[in-house]
Amino acid sequence: MYHFSIRTALLCLLLITGVSLPVAAQGQAPDPETLLADEAEAEQLLRAMRAEQTRFERIRRNNLPWTYSRGGGCDPGWGDERIGRFCLMHGDDGKEYEPPPEAAAIVAARAHLLGRLGAAAERAPWDGWIVGQRVRYMLESGDAESAAIIAHGCAAAEWWCAAITGYVHHYSGNPARADSAYSEAIRLMPESERGRWLDLSTMLEGRTLRAYRRLVGEEKERFHERFWNFSRLHFARPGNDLRSEHLSRNVLDIFQDRAQSADGINWGEDLREILIRYGWPTGWERVREASVHRAGGPPSLISHYANSRTQILPPHEILFPDEGTGLTKGDWDVESRRPRTGYNLPMPLASARWIRAIDHQFAVFRRPGGALIVAAYDIPSDSMPEAGAQLASALAVAGADADARVTEFPNRGLSDAVLAEAQPGPALLSLEIFSMEAGRAARVRKGVEIVALQPGVLALSDILLLRGADSLPDSLTDAAALARGSDRVSPGERLGVYWEVYGLSEEEIETLAISVRLVDRRGGWLRRAAERVGVVSESAPIRLRWQEQASSAAYIARSLAIEIPRVAPGGYVLELSVQRTGEEAVTSERPVEVIGP
Repeated sequence: MYHFSIRTALLCLLLITGVSLPVAAQGQAPDPETLLADEAEAEQLLRAMRAEQTRFERIRRNNLPWTYSRGGGCDPGWGDERIGRFCLMHGDDGKEYEPPPEAAAIVAARAHLLGRLGAAAERAPWDGWIVGQRVRYMLESGDAESAAIIAHGCAAAEWWCAAITGYVHHYSGNPARADSAYSEAIRLMPESERGRWLDLSTMLEGRTLRAYRRLVGEEKERFHERFWNFSRLHFARPGNDLRSEHLSRNVLDIFQDRAQSADGINWGEDLREILIRYGWPTGWERVREASVHRAGGPPSLISHYANSRTQILPPHEILFPDEGTGLTKGDWDVESRRPRTGYNLPMPLASARWIRAIDHQFAVFRRPGGALIVAAYDIPSDSMPEAGAQLASALAVAGADADARVTEFPNRGLSDAVLAEAQPGPALLSLEIFSMEAGRAARVRKGVEIVALQPGVLALSDILLLRGADSLPDSLTDAAALARGSDRVSPGERLGVYWEVYGLSEEEIETLAISVRLVDRRGGWLRRAAERVGVVSESAPIRLRWQEQASSAAYIARSLAIEIPRVAPGGYVLELSVQRTGEEAVTSERPVEVIGP
């Protein structure tokens, strides 16, 4: 949960002296039906509509639910962040704020405002502020169909009409149409406005921000394209959800031009920064102050934002591959107590909530001309709001330009595995899971290097962990059906492992020395290498060794049942080693997490 509030004295100052209402807002606003639409009277009409909008937000503010103050100031030690006049506080419990149903007075006041705005639009259909507020509050009321009709009939500046059309499509869960409309808006808008909308400085931090600020001209344009290509929340969904959300936040920023919001505080660059980084509040609460000194003043407000502890933007290594890194480097979706940005995924009628930290397993198996990718996952049953909700999954394989090959799999289970093809070279794997009816979404991303087969060069696939050990597969198709959706194992548990060996002679039978061992990850790769060559004594709690005659084939598939020993919980590495006579051994490793009883 994110929320911000202004502390007592400052809030009083802003509410009492910083938000003086127009005269029309303090009494009965002029009836727009009596106004003519020439230039002077159109301005009077616009002032009247702004007064109506202020009146509605004041009614909203006076009917918000109550909460109690957390107390204290803005404390960076607790993860708080000062942004201009505001303190952004990142909640500790990870829970989403669930706003109660709106008060009847708010619903009625919004309907009244929409009626007044509709009448005004008939008198001044060219006014961009009026049409924007109509779309904004119509969507807020849940009437996406009427909002779309209003946007379609927009007679304001062409770029603004395209922008509010994109806004309607985005919050109606139509990302492809939103993407198209926003692209048209950016093409048509004034250059000064375009630069403000496209600027990414607010969203970036650290070395990524420093590198971004050095970019100019076409170099910056190429960066923007790469940023948005790799920022797609899901390659399997049409359009670009994240880009559309970012541009929709810019639309909301313009909605606030000489308009009021629920907190009653003048709009400024600090509020714009919060909006661009975290979106519009999901709700507000009035604060009951414990201090008697606050009893006579207006209450402060807490604004709640979509809860996210995931750094969902692409890692630096993806955005600046010229620095010696690429798709295989960088960590995606890192959990953070204070992420720079926060996002929800708009779907029809709602926004999807992220299923965090899903268990998963990726494994790459080479084939002539490319590879087959196995992606297995395990979603906790309590992540879904109701039993029996339909899941769909997809596995996307994206190249250096983010052009992704997507394989979709409808009607999947909470624990499942999928199989897809990939071309040689660096690739970004994106396992994506949706439940449209339950409003849930998840993804896991990992960069891999897919190496082409080389005749005669001994090589190993990844190790694939299997559910159980009673039935061991002899083909990748069968192994994928048994793939575990997690790398977590328990002491004493029996499980299967599957792998493939490549580069064997197709003309003669070869002798292979094979070993499988489980080693403590804390020993590091250097110790494991020293153990393999006998420089230091081996500390593996499990080791199996054998020799076998490999049949003449381009590759062979093998599976084995193992039992996890009674070791202390923690991180371990399951290591497979294969050696051909007269050559050095090749190895493949699978990190595993041994959990406690």
